[in-house]
Amino acid sequence: MNRYPQKPVDKIEFESLDPDEPGMALSVIQGAYKVEEYINGSYLAEYQFKIIYRLQPDGTDGRLKADESLNRMADWLTQQTETIDLGQGKTVKDLVCNSRSSLFGRYQDMSEDHQILMSMTYEVQ
Repeated sequence: MNRYPQKPVDKIEFESLDPDEPGMALSVIQGAYKVEEYINGSYLAEYQFKIIYRLQPDGTDGRLKADESLNRMADWLTQQTETIDLGQGKTVKDLVCNSRSSLFGRYQDMSEDHQILMSMTYEVQ
């Protein structure tokens, strides 16, 4: 994800968002789980996650731009399955955006979290 050329922040973190600064993070919805097991010991697993974008929008236009940014990122990610390296013996089979961007949370300091939900299916040899 950090290779995405149009991300609105310098780096997408893992499970960590600064409460006082704009930022993006990947957060696991639930751990990976097996969806199919094969007699040779290999299996397919699914990994569900969300990408969160925290910002202080300047009104409706800022909110729409945040959603557009997340939606474009999701579209780009779903086209990258062949280039994602999960490590030895793991191959991405599918990457799906399960929901388009939406407002997830609004806080007293006027910052907001917008999110997209995604899932990745991968094979382990």
